[in-house]
Amino acid sequence: MKFSISVLGVAAAVALLGCGGSEGADGTTASSADDQRLAANAALEAEIGHPVPKVPPQEGKLTELVVRDVKVGKGPAAQWGDEVDVRYVARVYQTGKIYARHWEGVGTFLFNLDGKSFGVGWQRGIEGMRVGGRREILVPKHLLFEDNDVAYMVTLLWLEQRGG
Repeated sequence: MKFSISVLGVAAAVALLGCGGSEGADGTTASSADDQRLAANAALEAEIGHPVPKVPPQEGKLTELVVRDVKVGKGPAAQWGDEVDVRYVARVYQTGKIYARHWEGVGTFLFNLDGKSFGVGWQRGIEGMRVGGRREILVPKHLLFEDNDVAYMVTLLWLEQRGG
């Protein structure tokens, strides 16, 4: 009897999972495509050993800069003109392909937050970020020197305040 109740419980759970989505803590329903995307991102993170932007691949083009704090840092906030040191992973927004990375074992990326060295959009996404924080930044290609929209996962490790 216990065995048949267990089998019925498992069958019910499988049936519910096959209904095309699940309700999240906020009451929204995730589609199976979203579930597949999340699973693919988790597999990629496990494979390469560090965080990746969660959104790619996506249909369509980005039209504006999108910034989302994943973890708010407790250190000073980066301002225009400061020298910053970051770790990051970049993915092509439309395909999800890893475009560039500076993470564990690859090294950090030290630069001036000035908009001159490379894409101003990526740097605008870091502005206001606090040391120790992690941020996802979605940058349309017109704010980069690239042919594609790019999604970044950035951790701010250090900054020297120079102000601007």
